[in-house]
Amino acid sequence: MSVTYCAQRITINSEENVIKVMEEWPYLFHTTHLLDHTEKLMGFPVQTKFLDQIQETGKVITEFLGSKGITGVTTDPLKLLQGVVKYLTEEQKVLLINEEDALELPSTPCIVVMDEGRYNISVDEVTVSIVGCPLVAVSYMFSLYYVLNIKYPKGAALTLEFRQRCLLGINPERGTKAEKGGKQYNVPPKLLRFLSDLNDFSNPWKI
Repeated sequence: MSVTYCAQRITINSEENVIKVMEEWPYLFHTTHLLDHTEKLMGFPVQTKFLDQIQETGKVITEFLGSKGITGVTTDPLKLLQGVVKYLTEEQKVLLINEEDALELPSTPCIVVMDEGRYNISVDEVTVSIVGCPLVAVSYMFSLYYVLNIKYPKGAALTLEFRQRCLLGINPERGTKAEKGGKQYNVPPKLLRFLSDLNDFSNPWKI
């Protein structure tokens, strides 16, 4: 698949329908190939970077969220995702849905929690992969936004930008992957406040 990377990008950049991309490149959506494609596109392995950052900062994030009254948050990637979504008052159903609530799926990438240890990944309301690990599920879902050139949806843009900037270290000087609407900021003020509060929480004696 790495040999045909450029051809894959040409197809992706010319097609808006994920089904047509899947028809031309069916193996691209296998977990290994999708994450390899993402690594080539972004210059680092997303899954490894997420794991490293969760191990380094996850405890602080969960403790901060707990101090704000958000319970049940752990360093499990999905629980952490739920906690950040709740703190930022965004819509969990845009990113993470239980099987019984999955009658209507968002067009943007999302995780459908099936029975224990099984997660469906969907985009354009089509299941593109089934994985058995929360870390892989989050990594795969996030990777789809970059591989398929998808904007962050309004209902979860802050959460995704938090993961992008704080857990993956992608901090462009200008521009954002959030859908356009209203005044545009390089970093949304609400996210800046979250990051500032989180930093103050982890460094209480900083002067």
